[in-house]
Amino acid sequence: MAVILCVEDDVMLLDSIVGILEEMGHDVIGAANARAALERAERRTFDLAIVDFHLEQGPDGLRVLRELRDRHPWLQRPPDRKSTRLNSSHANISYA
Repeated sequence: MAVILCVEDDVMLLDSIVGILEEMGHDVIGAANARAALERAERRTFDLAIVDFHLEQGPDGLRVLRELRDRHPWLQRPPDRKSTRLNSSHANISYA
């Protein structure tokens, strides 16, 4: 299965997402903020990044994705190989 980096500053939501993905057989690297995500990404490679857009402290999710792509050239490959995606649950489209 896939190795997934999951970045979410709501710890209860992060635990839920990690638990669900692990139950599905994935190896999940959880991070509660941008700094932790970038540090963990330096130590391990991953197949998919799930990143909260609105992180309370530090850079937002879009900046985290940009940093990940800048630091890890393999993320530039087509989506069928390695991929990053930005998702938002915000109802306001201008914010999302």
